[in-house]
Amino acid sequence: MIKVMAATLLRRGLALIFIAIVTLAVGPSEVRAAQLTVTNLEDSGPGIPAEIFKRIFEPLFSTKGFGVGLGLPTVKQIMEHHGGNIEMSSELGRGTRALIWLPLTREAEIAA
Repeated sequence: MIKVMAATLLRRGLALIFIAIVTLAVGPSEVRAAQLTVTNLEDSGPGIPAEIFKRIFEPLFSTKGFGVGLGLPTVKQIMEHHGGNIEMSSELGRGTRALIWLPLTREAEIAA
């Protein structure tokens, strides 16, 4: 019973992450070109060191003591499943950038 509850909470948490990304995708940086919606998310934080950055999409990799390392790998998988993608870049001392895009049409789903 506890395993089922934990799995349900994890799915709900991942669903909330995806909903947040999709919500941001209809924000002011939306671009309608080549039938894609594109959103650029940036911060001005410390950036991600290269040795960590190369592993950010690796399942179960986390730098947090409380993390399970499924956030970005799951986001990437969801985006790719819907014909989109996520690209990350980071510069130490300047911040991190996530570029996400999804097709505006359902052609990717129909082809799958």
